[in-house]
Amino acid sequence: MRACLVIAALSWLLPATLPAQEPTRCAAARPEALVLYGPDVAPTPFEIAELRRLPAAEIRAPDHEGAEISYRGVHLWRLLNRAGVTGGELRGARLEQYLVAEAADGYRAVLALPEADSAYQTRAVIVAYEADGKPLGTRSGPLQLIVEADRHHGRWVRQLECIRVARASPAGEAVPR
Repeated sequence: MRACLVIAALSWLLPATLPAQEPTRCAAARPEALVLYGPDVAPTPFEIAELRRLPAAEIRAPDHEGAEISYRGVHLWRLLNRAGVTGGELRGARLEQYLVAEAADGYRAVLALPEADSAYQTRAVIVAYEADGKPLGTRSGPLQLIVEADRHHGRWVRQLECIRVARASPAGEAVPR
């Protein structure tokens, strides 16, 4: 009986002590654009019209519902280069960097920086703006991150707004948010 009272008391206190897990939007977000940013990266917006002018990449893959779709967009690596995140060979401390893809609804997915580099991966990571020759609809777009190597689509971030560039911190150091 005494154990039941202790458990009941703790279960009453527990919700009050845990922080709320509300989704937060990227503070740097801009309408109809993708923004790359981070502690060492000045916010760099890419308007959809600008993305369409860059060399395009296509990936043919099943969508979230299993239908075979042809996605068109820009290699993420190209955007990282244009924002000054990359350049030259990825080695040493640069291998500690990672990317957080952030959606309008607060959804986030993480990629190691080398996952976006064609020198490390044979499968592409693109920022898609079209599916089967048409602009992405409001459910997925206007931009969507497509990770070709992923068999499950947990990192295919719909309504992509921002990509934060960060660095893994050694134990005990604060991780930048």
